[in-house]
Amino acid sequence: MKRDMNLVRSLLLMIEADESQHGLETEGLEIEGWNSEQIHHHALILLDAGFITAWDVSTQGGDCLCIQRLTWAGHEFLDVAREPTRWQKAMSLAQNAGGVSLPVLQGLLTQLLSKSMGI
Repeated sequence: MKRDMNLVRSLLLMIEADESQHGLETEGLEIEGWNSEQIHHHALILLDAGFITAWDVSTQGGDCLCIQRLTWAGHEFLDVAREPTRWQKAMSLAQNAGGVSLPVLQGLLTQLLSKSMGI
C-alpha cells in the first residue's frame, strides 16, 4: 500500500484532538476519502515512525490498533504540518519533485514556517 502523507496528517490531527481517556481504535475509525485498511495501515506506519504510541488489539475478525497518544516526534511534525496553506505548499513542492521522504518533508515544512516568520 502506498503511503499517503495527507492521511498521515489527518490521522495525527485526529489523534491530537482526541480527549478520551482510552485512546482511538482504528477499527471503525472513519476519515473521509480513505477506507479502513488504509487508515489502519497508516496508523501502523505512524507507530513505526515513532509518531504515536499504540498497541495491537487485532482479532481474527479484523485488524485493530489502539492509539494511546502522540509522541514528542508526532507533536513536532504536527506543529509544522498543522497550518493548511503551508501544508498545501509543501505537498505541491513534494509532488513536483516526485515525492519526498518524511524527514525531507518535515524540513521543507520547517523552512516554510521559518520564512513565514521572517527568520
